[in-house]
Amino acid sequence: MHKKPVRTLFITQSKIFSGAEVNLLALLNTIDTHKVSPYLCFDPASGMDKQDIRQNIQVCPLSLPPFEKKNVFLIAVALIRLLWILMRLGVDLVYVNVGTGSEFKFLAPVCRLLRLPIILHLHIHEDDASLSWIKADRADRILFPSKATMEAVLETSPWLDREKCFFVHNGIDLGKHFPRPIEKLKNKLAIANNSHVIGIIGQLKKIKGQHLFLEMVKSLSSQGINAVYLIVGCDTSRDKEYEKQLRQTVIDYGIENMVKFLGFRNDIPDLMSLCDLLVVPSIREPFGRVVIEAMACGTPVVASAVGGIVEIFKDGEGGLFCQANDVDDLTEKVKIFFDNPVWWEEQKKKAIATVKRNFTQEKHTKIIESHILKLLGEQVI
Repeated sequence: MHKKPVRTLFITQSKIFSGAEVNLLALLNTIDTHKVSPYLCFDPASGMDKQDIRQNIQVCPLSLPPFEKKNVFLIAVALIRLLWILMRLGVDLVYVNVGTGSEFKFLAPVCRLLRLPIILHLHIHEDDASLSWIKADRADRILFPSKATMEAVLETSPWLDREKCFFVHNGIDLGKHFPRPIEKLKNKLAIANNSHVIGIIGQLKKIKGQHLFLEMVKSLSSQGINAVYLIVGCDTSRDKEYEKQLRQTVIDYGIENMVKFLGFRNDIPDLMSLCDLLVVPSIREPFGRVVIEAMACGTPVVASAVGGIVEIFKDGEGGLFCQANDVDDLTEKVKIFFDNPVWWEEQKKKAIATVKRNFTQEKHTKIIESHILKLLGEQVI
């Protein structure tokens, strides 16, 4: 039994700061340090050190090399360095927030040597080959962002021990995500006060469905529905091919005067408050953090009925579901909001209530704390 806080190393090797990293920082900034003493190890390329990290968290910048045969020497050095970090800090448990998978590949043998338990937190639906490569079955506990994602992984990787698997819905900080004044931002973006604003927020990648969003805009426009459509996010690929395709599509559809590409932004809660409706036409989504962020800001959603999104709300309780990869159904669901303005206002209130009831960061953090403590045989209060 640990009388002192459980010294836990949280590690991620993602080179970009995306949803999984947002979730990790929110966890670290709200964790009860009387129960868990956190250390953070991250790849400097992610820019995580430029984010808002509470002052009493010790950070360990570390970039692990690709786990390939040609990097045998670098891998050996990295393993020794990880061993040194764990021993120097006196770590009791390792929490792997999977960004690339290499984190677990490196840590599994080191933790086995030191007899340290590992929690593996998967934020996407990893394929069987990837989970086999990192030897995910060596984890003492595997966490997923939704029941749907957990079941999908267990179906494709039946060799994983179901007894080790649990799902934990994401949470958000309601002190950062709440309805905000929008007048100044509307003026800054040259949006008329009486215009409806429909947005899509996330990395520009085909699986997120921005191309479907543009088809929806074209369809709504042809039906005489006028609005301003915001595309927020950037294409992180080297060639930016998908973003180029999207921009060309806007020209081909003749909707340049309706669509604004805003790129990467640091004012997401403000933009979500600005939107009257958020569209999430994802083809696949492990959870859908953007959905609860928007709802907390009082913005209803129209989202694909896929993955973990269906676990967030019920139809008419802050939004509507549409069939994935179905532009006609997506368009019809968005049109319902325009046809029912009073109901639209009611959905804004229901969206906030849904998040406050089920998806606070405090609730998420307490569940993670309980997994850490239970794994070490601690009594959870």
